[in-house]
Amino acid sequence: MFQAEALERERIRIKSGKEMQDARQRLQEQEMQKLVEQRRREKIEDQKARERVRAQIEADKQARKLAAGGQPPVVVAPAAVVPPPSAPAPKVSYEQARIQIRLPDGKALAHTFGAKEQLAAVRLYLQMNAAEYAQQDNFKMMTTFPKKIFTSEDYDKPLDLLGLVPSAVIIVSRGPQLGYGFRRKCSIPAHVKPTQKGKKEKEILGTSNKYFKRKPK
Repeated sequence: MFQAEALERERIRIKSGKEMQDARQRLQEQEMQKLVEQRRREKIEDQKARERVRAQIEADKQARKLAAGGQPPVVVAPAAVVPPPSAPAPKVSYEQARIQIRLPDGKALAHTFGAKEQLAAVRLYLQMNAAEYAQQDNFKMMTTFPKKIFTSEDYDKPLDLLGLVPSAVIIVSRGPQLGYGFRRKCSIPAHVKPTQKGKKEKEILGTSNKYFKRKPK
């Protein structure tokens, strides 16, 4: 039994020694391959360097010949590096438009509309939230960058088509609305009722509650 164990240990030792020797041999072969590759690269670099030196010497000779003959030396311009064409930027699609409405008195209103909503929704929002514009259309809306005064035809167009996404500032100014028939299309019915103090306030009827803000009593 002891003899069998001794033989097994000896067999394992011989096997381990052989594996270690094989591993050492593979490592030496890899080191030799690295050394050969390094020498090959160095040889190529030396050859390129010698070629550059010979080319420079030849260029100097040609320059001296031209100078001796009274001709200006020829200067070879380096080749221009052409950058690769850049891919076109992907077109961004916006779903909302953040609109700020600036009034002539310096006040401002802000609201987020859908990008596909018409410009008429912005005008309606103004009339629903600024009492002085609720029952009259003697004003116009415009942008300054780029400068554009909206006509009655523009109020049927969506905000994204008018370039008002993702955000824009609309200026309100006094003056007649450009275009024909806008008053008939966008005037808002209203009735007047007295308040507790005897004053009168306007309530806008027949429009969507989406843009309506009722003032507290």
